[in-house]
Amino acid sequence: MSEKTMSEKTMYHHGNLKETLIEKGIDYVNQNGYSTLSLRKLATMCDVSHAAVYKHFSNKEELFLAMKEHVKEAFANQLEAAEINHKNDGNEEILYGLATAYIQLFMEYPAYFNFIYTAGDISIDFDQPQMTSNYRAFDIFRNAAYRYMNELGVEESEKVKMIVGMWAVVHGITEIAIMKGTKYSGDWKEMIRSILQNNFYISGEEK
Repeated sequence: MSEKTMSEKTMYHHGNLKETLIEKGIDYVNQNGYSTLSLRKLATMCDVSHAAVYKHFSNKEELFLAMKEHVKEAFANQLEAAEINHKNDGNEEILYGLATAYIQLFMEYPAYFNFIYTAGDISIDFDQPQMTSNYRAFDIFRNAAYRYMNELGVEESEKVKMIVGMWAVVHGITEIAIMKGTKYSGDWKEMIRSILQNNFYISGEEK
C-alpha cells in the first residue's frame, strides 16, 4: 500500500502551501528521519522559494511541531465525528464506531500512522486515575470505553486492562492492515468488531 497523505488529493497552489509543507514534511520524516529535514529541502520539493516557506515556519522545529499537531488533530477530529454520528446508538456502538474511524483514517493515510507513533511524543499514564494523556484521540476512546464499562458494571480494577486490550486490538489490526505486503479480501472493520465482541464484555458477559 502506498504512503498517501491529504496533499496528494489536491493540486498544490499557494493558498494551501502551509498544509502542503506539513504533509510533505510527514512523508520526508517517515522516509528519511528528522535529522536531515530542512525547510530548504521542503521548498525544493514543493517548487517554491525559500522565502515562501519562511512565511509559514521560522525553523524546522516549528514545522515539526505543526506536523505532530496536524496528525493528532486529524485523528481526534475523526474520532469525534464518529462519536457524534453514533451518539444515539448506545455505548457499545459508539465504541465500534470509534474503532472503525480509527482504522479508516490510517488506511486512507498510512503515513500518518507511521509518523504519529514514532514522532508524536505521545504520553499516556496508565497509573493515574482516568489514565491521563496528552493525546486527545486516546482520551475520546478511553472516555467511550469507560461509559460502556460503567454501563456493564465492570469492576474498577479491570478497567485499565480492558481499555489497554481494546486499544491494542484496534491499533494492532490497523498496523497489520496498512503494512506493506498485507493482503486480505475481507473487511478489516468487521474483523475488529468480531475480535472485540469475542474477547471483551458484551451483553454483560466476559468472553
